[in-house]
Amino acid sequence: MVDWPTSIKEPAEVNEMLLTNRFKTKPEAAYVQITKKFTRTKKKFELVWSKSHNTLITDEKEILEEFIKQNFSNIITWANPNDGKIYNVVFEEDSHEFNIVHKRNMSRGIPGFWQAKVNLEEV
Repeated sequence: MVDWPTSIKEPAEVNEMLLTNRFKTKPEAAYVQITKKFTRTKKKFELVWSKSHNTLITDEKEILEEFIKQNFSNIITWANPNDGKIYNVVFEEDSHEFNIVHKRNMSRGIPGFWQAKVNLEEV
């Protein structure tokens, strides 16, 4: 297991989704039958660094990109800033979104600013 990097600021938003994991069937008589696939529910998290709040500076974006490259298949220990709970998660998708908001200007000492979206899934 690896820890989420503390050098990256908290996202502006953490959206949570509860996964109920069930089988749903419709037999001939039009009755619906629902059974559990698994014995526990899990959560998915969408971490958003937005254009208007908590954009990543270029250094943080590069740290996050490198963290993803090094740990795309590892279990990650992550603290949810919404409730402070610790979750064991993995990256949900193979692609992660980074969009430039303002380009870096080294001669003026201005860092670049990025918005980003990363999806995590509880294991």
